[in-house]
Amino acid sequence: MHTADWSKIKEIFHQALDLPESERDALLSELEEPVRREVGELIAAHQNASNFISESAPVALGIGVQTLVGTSIGGYEILADIGAGGMGTVFLAKKDGLDKRVALKIIKRGMDTDAVLRRFILEREILSRLEHPNIARFLDGGTTEDGLPYFVMEYIEGEPITRYCGLLDLDINERLKLFRQVCSAVSYAHRNLIVHRDLKPSNILITKDGTPKLLDFGIAKLLAGEGNEETATATQGRMFTPEYASPEQLNGSPITTSSDVYSLGVVLYEMVSGRRPFQAAGRNSGSAGGRASIEEPARPSSVVADAWPVVRRTSANARSATGEIKPGSSIRGRHSLRGDLDNIVLKSLRAEPERRYQSVQEFAADIDRLLDGLPVTATPDRAFYRLSKFVRRNRFGTAIAALIVLLSGFSVWQAVVATRERSRAQARFEQVRKLARAMLFDYEDKIKDLPGTTEVRRQIVTDALEYLDNLAAQGENPPELQREIALAYQKVAQIQSSRGGANIGDASAAFENLQKAVKMQEALVSLNTAEVLNDKSTLAGLYLDLSDRYSVNGDLENQEAFARLALKLREELASADPAEPALRSKIASAKWAVAFAVRMRGDYDAANELFLETAEIYEKLAADDDNGRTTHLRNAALTYKTYGAGLEAKDDIATALEYYRKALAIDEKNAAADSLNVAGQLDLSFTTSSIANALKKQGSFSEALRFIERSLEIQLKITTDDAANLFARAAFVRSLTAKAAILAELGKTAEAEADFKRSVELAEKISGADPQDADKKSLLSRTYGAIGEFYSRPVNSQTNPARPQNLRLSETYLVKGIAILEEMQSRKPLKRSSLDDLERLRKELLEVRSKLGN
Repeated sequence: MHTADWSKIKEIFHQALDLPESERDALLSELEEPVRREVGELIAAHQNASNFISESAPVALGIGVQTLVGTSIGGYEILADIGAGGMGTVFLAKKDGLDKRVALKIIKRGMDTDAVLRRFILEREILSRLEHPNIARFLDGGTTEDGLPYFVMEYIEGEPITRYCGLLDLDINERLKLFRQVCSAVSYAHRNLIVHRDLKPSNILITKDGTPKLLDFGIAKLLAGEGNEETATATQGRMFTPEYASPEQLNGSPITTSSDVYSLGVVLYEMVSGRRPFQAAGRNSGSAGGRASIEEPARPSSVVADAWPVVRRTSANARSATGEIKPGSSIRGRHSLRGDLDNIVLKSLRAEPERRYQSVQEFAADIDRLLDGLPVTATPDRAFYRLSKFVRRNRFGTAIAALIVLLSGFSVWQAVVATRERSRAQARFEQVRKLARAMLFDYEDKIKDLPGTTEVRRQIVTDALEYLDNLAAQGENPPELQREIALAYQKVAQIQSSRGGANIGDASAAFENLQKAVKMQEALVSLNTAEVLNDKSTLAGLYLDLSDRYSVNGDLENQEAFARLALKLREELASADPAEPALRSKIASAKWAVAFAVRMRGDYDAANELFLETAEIYEKLAADDDNGRTTHLRNAALTYKTYGAGLEAKDDIATALEYYRKALAIDEKNAAADSLNVAGQLDLSFTTSSIANALKKQGSFSEALRFIERSLEIQLKITTDDAANLFARAAFVRSLTAKAAILAELGKTAEAEADFKRSVELAEKISGADPQDADKKSLLSRTYGAIGEFYSRPVNSQTNPARPQNLRLSETYLVKGIAILEEMQSRKPLKRSSLDDLERLRKELLEVRSKLGN
């Protein structure tokens, strides 16, 4: 028989030994005749040999632990013997009077030496420390009447992790997610200063619901704090499983958490390829240790298609009886493993502990990056390292002189190749960088105000984030690239969610990306480079965007804090040139943000004073700066509107209308100049709706209706052209609700009811599209409140005698509106306007229930 065939036979033989007899027969039935005969003979010989002095004298005399079945220990009835280890036996048991099954481990009779007792008690102590969903739980412990220690654990029914993966035919991602949970359990043990030292598939069981459970801390080691640990450890000799042991375990070197990293790497290798990286010949630990210390394991992708090749393929989805990977399973050959996964597995299996992952957390983080499609930290070994390993394996056949020449020539060649490849890579990077910058800034700026472009902008964001996250993950980037990345994250956040313009409606993602940008920009400012003034200016802008995000989230304290930080930075920067229009404009925008934050917390007088100061700055800028005149006027109009809203809150409707009409004159001119500019059209719609609401409060209902219908006409066109524009759709809902309320005042109750119902339907859809956005939640609450108040008011029988007052519907909608605000309040303090809404709706609900007699 050929050596290669013999190697395969030995491999299958060792697999078969680990299986129950029924499954072993199933495995043999799939083998070709010569191989089946050889494996069968080996198994028979093994079974005959295993009976030679297989029992200790106490067991042979009938005083071993086997006699415990049917007895009771510490209130636990012993049901069956389910396994034995080096120093203990595990029984299936149950608590007297209860049906719940547990696992009870007791030290073997005849093994109760002082050293073994210390180790057994240490295992019990280790287990009692561990509380983790993926570690079998310690339940109880004690000592039998004749002095044998025992402990009780959660009984786990499951399959070894490799077998589970094969039985369920899991794909690569499913296997990696399962392995990630195992990493969580091992990492938890490490944080509790415990090294497992015997991680292997049979100690990682997967339950029926797919939960991994880590078992058997029998040879675990405490890293600190136990005076007798080393003595107890020494008694274990080399009690581990050679195929999964690290080189330092096999060679008798000191053991650290890195040893568990290696063993996890072996398990993962087997999970994704169907075989172990090193097959110990005859289970010889010394042989495996020598190979693991010197040889580099094959890449998993290079062996997966050849795993267990002698097993016949009985069907397209056939699995081996061991549940391991076979051709035709969900692991579709080499392509699904090649690249990052190969590199991750091989990094965990490096012979030198310092070259592996330095912790299980780091190992797991690379798995997470792979699952998320992000760059991983694991990279292939460099050519020079592989060469040195080759020389080490062949040291006696390599002449010293030849080695010197080889290394010298290789170094020169490597430097030339590296320089050439670096130049090419840099050129390609600059091309991609230029294209990404143009796509995100130039192209996006050109389409953002065009109707119907929201889906295109969403795709731009998706592509840009992949590019940015890849760049940021590369670690140390030069300052100029960091500036570019920070600005790009800011731009992406503005596209995702912006109070002042069209966006794609993703507030939570916008907040996350803004925080990334702020963190990077703060680091740049701390470098104090020659560009520090520009860096501070950019940081101030980011603080303003972050202030706006905190406003959306209802965090009023941070909203004002970041607005004031931005204003302080901009005033410092402007002190060098107070007359510079750009600097004055930036101070005005920061002052506006502070004013808005102050008003949000309810200080209308202070806010209105700041808004007036801001409006004066913009008016002077519009007069002095011809180039920026349009922008300054637009900002002035926005300030007039916000100032007017503050006046409305103080019931000064007449003066508020004066400022609204000043804003209207500016917005009408800008909208007429560019009918395709979505931002300019929305500006005009907001001004007309502000006027409509003020006129309604004044009692001028017919005039108010004309203005609100003008708003709706503009907003309907924008949302028709671009249905994905959530910002415009939210504005349409507010205007439609306002129109319904005006119609109700005019006695047109049927039309009002129809518009209220439509506004509720639209608000529910908008809130559902971005449920984390506090502004959209508030919109839905206000819409529920408005229709609830509509149904609660008495009916004017002369205008519409057919529609009765509906207090039950009123109660339903008021409760919905209140529930949203209360849920928001339970998470964060509400804005002043939302608090006012909540108080008003509660009062209305009390009146409705009083009328209903509740």
